[in-house]
Amino acid sequence: MGKYRPNITFVWRIKASRVLPTSSEIRSVYRSPGLNGCAGGADSSKHMNASAIDIWVPEYEDNLWRLSTMQDGLCQFWQYQGQSHNFGLGLYATGAIHLDTDGYRKWGFNHASSSSSCRY
Repeated sequence: MGKYRPNITFVWRIKASRVLPTSSEIRSVYRSPGLNGCAGGADSSKHMNASAIDIWVPEYEDNLWRLSTMQDGLCQFWQYQGQSHNFGLGLYATGAIHLDTDGYRKWGFNHASSSSSCRY
């Protein structure tokens, strides 16, 4: 658990700030290069060095308003606290959320900043 602690602590901090609901589920943390390839991860995925966490909120899956509201909250958190936490934020149309503590950046469905749903 040692190498995952900063990321898990960071997720707890976001939950405590009520940006992420307490029901958020961690779907992926460390991935070997082979598993990362199977998952469609980027060649330089932060999952391969254990600095990333993918999260899913099951009850928001069919509620676009709640999903959008949560994503807006994550974008605001990223804007105001992202740089100090070296926080990377990936938001996907499926509702999947990628958080990492290995570079201040944001992206969306095609792994580009321009596809991020964050308006900031």
